[in-house]
Amino acid sequence: MLGYTPEKIPRNVRSCVDCGNCSHGCSHKAKQSTWNALLEPIILKQYGSSHPSERQGTLHVIPNCFVEKVVFQSKDNLVKVASGVIARGLTRDGGWKR
Repeated sequence: MLGYTPEKIPRNVRSCVDCGNCSHGCSHKAKQSTWNALLEPIILKQYGSSHPSERQGTLHVIPNCFVEKVVFQSKDNLVKVASGVIARGLTRDGGWKR
């Protein structure tokens, strides 16, 4: 009608089953959110499970927080390991706290 050829819209999904529930959150884990694409694979690799009751570790996800600097410690002369962060977060009254 307008002279356009219909095409698939590129989406950040993997193994989509086309159930149509995209706007309600993907129950099939096809949507590549920050959790699915980045955090869960790291947790699974380190701890073997992503369920909080089955893992132990020091990964803390804090919403409304912005990392300003990653702090490193020398493990040996060749390797540095991240040991913490300097960050600021949004307070309940809408201000920022370091």
